[in-house]
Amino acid sequence: MKWNNVLAPILLVALLASCKTPQKTTERVYTYKESLAAYRPTVEGDAVVASGGGAVADVTPTHQINDEVNDLMEKASEKNREIRYAQGYRVQVYTGTSREEANKAKERVYYDFPNVDVYLSYNQPTFKLKVGDYTDRLDAQKALVRLKEHFPTATIVDERVNLPQSNR
Repeated sequence: MKWNNVLAPILLVALLASCKTPQKTTERVYTYKESLAAYRPTVEGDAVVASGGGAVADVTPTHQINDEVNDLMEKASEKNREIRYAQGYRVQVYTGTSREEANKAKERVYYDFPNVDVYLSYNQPTFKLKVGDYTDRLDAQKALVRLKEHFPTATIVDERVNLPQSNR
């Protein structure tokens, strides 16, 4: 009973206070205007050139270094021709302890893919047969898709690869 006697007047006051009509306000629109023209630099000579008029003078280079740049580029090109290896990818088609199976897999790769380089390595007690020299993982992935038809356990491995002669 006490709660109803206290709660009812509080709710009534809150209800009446929220129903108060808003007072009319006057709207004022302020527009911000500022001119920085007084602080801008004035350039008289460039106005003619910017508008397209005026003669263009020939400029003769005084510090020409074309020969030096050409020599440096030639040296860099020679250095790049000496690079034979790069970090890349190969497709590993066989891993096992049997030399006969490794050689069979090698013959199968030579037969099905005659244009691909094949590398057979032996690290006791495992023979590994790797195919290709790919500097781009996308190319290795394309080769992997083709090789998976014949070698379902083929995977891509990171390895130092031989660069083709055209890049040297």
